[in-house]
Amino acid sequence: IGLTLIRVLNKFALREKRANRLAIDSTGIDANHASKHYEKRIGRDHRKYLKLSILGQVEKPYLIEDFACELSHISDVRQAKPLIRRIRKNKIVFADKAYDCEWLMKMCEDRGSKLYCPIRKSSRNRPKGWLRRRMFDNFDKKFYNKGRNPIELMMFLLKHQGLVIRSKKVSNQIKEMAWKILAYNIERMAKALQFLLRVIRLWTAPT
Repeated sequence: IGLTLIRVLNKFALREKRANRLAIDSTGIDANHASKHYEKRIGRDHRKYLKLSILGQVEKPYLIEDFACELSHISDVRQAKPLIRRIRKNKIVFADKAYDCEWLMKMCEDRGSKLYCPIRKSSRNRPKGWLRRRMFDNFDKKFYNKGRNPIELMMFLLKHQGLVIRSKKVSNQIKEMAWKILAYNIERMAKALQFLLRVIRLWTAPT
């Protein structure tokens, strides 16, 4: 099963759970299970990490709408490019300072959405770029924190049960990561449904 089909399955699972506020973040995934001490003793360089970027909903049940994964030291901005290309209109995408980039903001604006991130400090009184200056002038920290913090929770929920990649080939590692994201979304929706059923039972229980 190809990566494209897994993405289609993920979109199908989330077809009724679309959100207008999203957040983006990235992390490293260790796909090599060899002991670091053993690798150091035999003089072997540690293998590269998988770089994972996720685009998640900032409201419960905290679903992951899209992702990008590759074996590379690619920057956060470059890996975010395909994610921004695939977003729809009328979205607000919260991000940290690593995504402070004029052309990425412009790409988001061209799709009828907005990239909301703090502007990096510099020696200039005002940043370069019209969109970066507009963000600098109108940035609301409370609004940003409310939209940004849930992405950290999503990363924790994705990893806390032990995010282990067992495949050896890089292409299969990326597919395995995609399956794990799909499984994460299904689990989150199942838990949300269980909670809703409990509430309904309490409402309909005889007094």
